[in-house]
Amino acid sequence: SFCLKEKHTYLQPWKALALFKIGWLISPIITIGVYTMLFGLPYAIAVFVLLLTHEMGHWIWMKALGLEPKAPVFIPGIGAYVAMTKLPPDEATHAWVALAGPLIGGLTSAALFWFGVIYNNAWLMAAGSTGFFLNLFQLVPAKPFDGGFIIQAIYKWLLIPGTAALFVLTFYFHSVLLLIII
Repeated sequence: SFCLKEKHTYLQPWKALALFKIGWLISPIITIGVYTMLFGLPYAIAVFVLLLTHEMGHWIWMKALGLEPKAPVFIPGIGAYVAMTKLPPDEATHAWVALAGPLIGGLTSAALFWFGVIYNNAWLMAAGSTGFFLNLFQLVPAKPFDGGFIIQAIYKWLLIPGTAALFVLTFYFHSVLLLIII
């Protein structure tokens, strides 16, 4: 039971949230571990590098614009995110920050795939293909994906067909995760 009168005897569940402050340190290790169990170490590291470069694209652009980004936090099976301390001053700035991730991530995916072809390395080609898919998927014009922030800067009402497209993808891929995101 909880005792709210004596300071030293009651449980403070919000203190557990302090673990999230070091999430940037723990989450990469957990992510690599989960992906290693699923796909093996080389592919897990390649996917982690792809996620990291995507997020660093956002981070570098945020830093250049003075938005004070925090370190990337990784969520196994879902992806990663970079939080910013200051919000962008306008929708166009937010769109450029959103576009930076898929752009850098796509270039990294191309490099991995290219090295895989040159060296006849199947897991590099697979990682590059996965990276292309993940970065293209991020461009779906619905929030919380990068494409949602980009399309909102163009015309906010385009989020409606973008969200409808996300529903179609959800049912096409039979994805509970996408349904939760919607």
